[in-house]
Amino acid sequence: MIPKITLICFLLVLGSNLVHGQNTANYQVGKITYLEGQATLTAGTQAVNVGINTPVLYLQTIKTAAKSVAEISWTNGSKTTVEPSSTYLIKDLYDQSNSKALAQSESVFSGFKKVFRAANESRKAEEGGIRRSKVNADTLPKPDQLYWKEDREVSFEEASAYYEKGDYPKAIWAFRTFLDQKPMDSMAKYATFALGHSYLLANNQVKAREIFEKFILKYSNDELKNQAELVLTKFPASN
Repeated sequence: MIPKITLICFLLVLGSNLVHGQNTANYQVGKITYLEGQATLTAGTQAVNVGINTPVLYLQTIKTAAKSVAEISWTNGSKTTVEPSSTYLIKDLYDQSNSKALAQSESVFSGFKKVFRAANESRKAEEGGIRRSKVNADTLPKPDQLYWKEDREVSFEEASAYYEKGDYPKAIWAFRTFLDQKPMDSMAKYATFALGHSYLLANNQVKAREIFEKFILKYSNDELKNQAELVLTKFPASN
């Protein structure tokens, strides 16, 4: 027979562990501060549709619908943009959200930007020079258009325009679409590298790492491979 005092102690410890587990699961690490379209937060079997100011908990999973985007403002003061048709563990996004990786890798991207711009200018020259460049600029969506809600062909020029302007959520959408539509295009390697950089600048190191790892495998003999490897040394892998 178990002594009464031992049983009481056991129940107290068990209750403490359960409460601790609940507190961990319910630990708020941020909130939704921008939403276009639909997104859900899931913990176990419970899923909730998110809205502006919906709390984001450490052990949840966020999922965005097609043609939807969400922005999370973290309690550490940083922000992460979650692109359309994506699923992430909140703990992975949060744990890497306040890293110094971007600052540490900026010299790599400074060099890449020069290569990227040179390749882009060469592409424009091959396709008709300034006149074609102006046509592409004139056909970009207006600022108030819902750019990812249109099923249309996306050019490298359009994606690079968003990238150069610093509109990284749109650059992510545009580079992804371009690569899906034209995976064998001569500019695909530049688009892939810029896509990884855009994810990093959108504070999504989880996806940035994935993109650069794929880049290294696909372009194993390219001079940019060493740059991609250097970027990966600057920020940790997810646990």
